Amino acid sequence: MNRLFAEKYRANIFPFVREDIYGHEDVFKYKPPFGFHKNSRKLQNLLKLLPEHDLPENLKSKHCKRCVVVGSGGILHGLELGHVLNEFDIVIRYKYAPFRVTDLFWYKTTIRMTYPEGSLFVVFILKLSFEFKYW
Repeated sequence: MNRLFAEKYRANIFPFVREDIYGHEDVFKYKPPFGFHKNSRKLQNLLKLLPEHDLPENLKSKHCKRCVVVGSGGILHGLELGHVLNEFDIVIRYKYAPFRVTDLFWYKTTIRMTYPEGSLFVVFILKLSFEFKYW
């Protein structure tokens, strides 16, 4: 990445958006996905809504973390690997990866990631899932 985007990519940028991000001016130098240029107010509002800005406390203390990233491509569909994926310390769901509570669609989610343009759809899906789960 550094060779492709030498002036825009930095390896030392935090993997999570945190409250102390405003002390790092470089983060606001470029537009997404490389930074938060012209998005300071939106970012501030988002940070107020989020319960956590880092790894959950129970994961910080672990010396070795096993993680898996689950996408929305469908390659795992029908394999009934829910019980296997639930064994990972961290399950990162990318975009619209399934998360229903069955063995087909495992239930554990530690981090859900999306691009800004997909975030409204993810909120809608999460709302539907919550209503379905507690129906």
